Amino acid sequence: MRYTIPQAITKISSAAKVYERELSNRNLLVFFGSKDKPQYIQFNFLKQNFLHLTGVVPLLKGKDVAKLFYDKALSGHLGKKDFKFRNDHTTEIKLDIIHQAMDIAHNANQVGDYNRSRPKLIADKISGTNIWSLAFIDFGNDYLRPCSLLNDDVRNNVEKSKKVLAIFRKGRNAPLYSEVTRVGKDIDMPRLAATIDKLYPELLARTLYGLEKNPNTNNPAADPYIAVEYRLSDGVCIKTADLYVGTKSDCERIVQSYAEHKTDLSIPTVADKAAMMGEWAEKAIVKANMAQIKDANKLDQSKDTPGNESI
Repeated sequence: MRYTIPQAITKISSAAKVYERELSNRNLLVFFGSKDKPQYIQFNFLKQNFLHLTGVVPLLKGKDVAKLFYDKALSGHLGKKDFKFRNDHTTEIKLDIIHQAMDIAHNANQVGDYNRSRPKLIADKISGTNIWSLAFIDFGNDYLRPCSLLNDDVRNNVEKSKKVLAIFRKGRNAPLYSEVTRVGKDIDMPRLAATIDKLYPELLARTLYGLEKNPNTNNPAADPYIAVEYRLSDGVCIKTADLYVGTKSDCERIVQSYAEHKTDLSIPTVADKAAMMGEWAEKAIVKANMAQIKDANKLDQSKDTPGNESI
């Protein structure tokens, strides 16, 4: 075995924390195919789905073993006697890439119909990258749920691989998708969102939140990403605000905070932003406000300078 039980516990618990933050009780809306006539599929992630992705055999007792396993992994209380490795070594194979796969909302770039190439795998769709794949099964309620994790290229497991154009996310009980978690290369997000809204007006919220690369690339000290706000109206999508400038991970957290906690269209106050973003972002807001005050003081001083009197 490549992993000891304690090493497996560490990997599983770490992956559970990412699953909780990124996927648990959330839906993903994945668009693929043509930019002008995109198709879509929806994935739903529940707590009990996590166990299937680990490849372990649970030894827990109870009514809902899968959910109990997840809760113990998430809380750091998963024990040596709570599971065992499979004899076919698939546990180690899955543990090699489980942490990467938990970021499917940000990294999946391919999707396709399962080609039935694995006798033991019952699934309908496969999505992921050229390194890992998540298998999904259709339960007939418009959402597919994850049923297995494959340490393999998507293209080896689908009839025809299709490029992912964009991925949106929402809470399981939220009515509409408002968070853009991934945009494919060379995809104009506002244009795609407008196209989606014309074809499927029941899917997207009127206010969307996503990431853009900072155009200020000439400055090597510039932060690489910007968290932005978009508005959808009458089949048109435009960017309405830059919310935060920083690293990709920080901007992703900002976007998720806005999408999951902001429920109205009013401009949030400093206190609102601090509550949504946490202490780590509060400092950035204060810094931005100080810069605005400084600019205002400069403007007042310029008005007092001779030659700048109001006419």
